[in-house]
Amino acid sequence: MGRAGAILRTGRTLTAVIEAAGSAIVLAHQGGWDEVLLIAGPIVVVVGLLALVKRRVEEAAQQAVDKSDNSSER
Repeated sequence: MGRAGAILRTGRTLTAVIEAAGSAIVLAHQGGWDEVLLIAGPIVVVVGLLALVKRRVEEAAQQAVDKSDNSSER
């Protein structure tokens, strides 16, 4: 068998790897919805965090106003 056999086995292995990679590429592309999630997911997280921070800042500002109103009434 020798060198010719090794080349033949390598060719079969290479063909199997290429076929498997082709299948993975087809499975990896889901028609675009997965790419939308890759973009929309982080945007939703950032918007949620901004809303949380805004609410906390507004509550802290209201507490500061209430505190200053209470101290000025004395």
